[in-house]
Amino acid sequence: MLRDISQDPTTARTLQVAGQVEIQNISRRGFLGVSGTAFALALFPAPVQAFTRFKVGGGSMPHGLREDPLLFVSLTADGLVTVIVHRSEMGQGIRTSFAMVIADELGADWAQMRVRQAPGDEPKYGNQDTDGSRSMRHHIQALRYMGAAMRQMLINAAAAEWGVDASQVSAGVNEIKSASRSATFGELAAGAMQQPVPRLEDLTFKTEDQFRYIGKGSILAIDLDDIVTGKAVYGADVALAGMKYAVIARGGGPRPAPAGGGGLGGVWAERRGTRGGGGVGCLFWWGLWCVLCLGGGRVCSSRSSVVVGGPLHHL
Repeated sequence: MLRDISQDPTTARTLQVAGQVEIQNISRRGFLGVSGTAFALALFPAPVQAFTRFKVGGGSMPHGLREDPLLFVSLTADGLVTVIVHRSEMGQGIRTSFAMVIADELGADWAQMRVRQAPGDEPKYGNQDTDGSRSMRHHIQALRYMGAAMRQMLINAAAAEWGVDASQVSAGVNEIKSASRSATFGELAAGAMQQPVPRLEDLTFKTEDQFRYIGKGSILAIDLDDIVTGKAVYGADVALAGMKYAVIARGGGPRPAPAGGGGLGGVWAERRGTRGGGGVGCLFWWGLWCVLCLGGGRVCSSRSSVVVGGPLHHL
């Protein structure tokens, strides 16, 4: 809630913005009253649930969000837990963060955690935009749900194998146990992956004091060794059969323009290839000259030079 403190108590009014944010003008006396209430609530907080659904913006993005544990989490007989990360790692640590949330809710040992990068497939994995510092904001609930769901699937698999009710089975760190038996995640992996996915309302979620990784500052980036030793595969490392390379030749000066000082005339999505066998698009975006592959598109620029898969071509 955003509030503007007015000197005049008679100017109080309320405005709804986009149905979400309430903006009010209130008097200073009113502000002190609100502040006093907030202070009291801070001193004597009401109990909250371990997991409460709240609205995030990801659901309205193209292809929305997915939260199927069988799509993003896999267990294998060797005890490894593999998390499929469908957002791009750009130094923000999203591969590590996603795995941490799953590990905490699941109860996995960090040494058993692995990550694998998802291919670009939004119909399958949901929205894959990596921007706006919102990957974790949009997915924290889905990640906790998937980790808790997989934990319950391990419990259900053990109960079925041992012939007991699931209420008599509990989960520890990399272990499922009853009063008389226990098994590791790896030993139950095959059965757990065959269990029905539980509903959110049937799950028990960890409380903050039960977290072993989230917020502790003790976990290094899960792919740090690969990054510092040059084993990590970046986009620039990928080579595909028949792949085209394109660059813009810039002119000199403090604010480089296309070679020869030409400007952008436009982009046509016609099925006409430029010389070199591929289409290249040139766009002016946020003040930066960019090159895009248009799959047979045609670039119209007054005097720019573009390299397409080898020799320099003047358009």
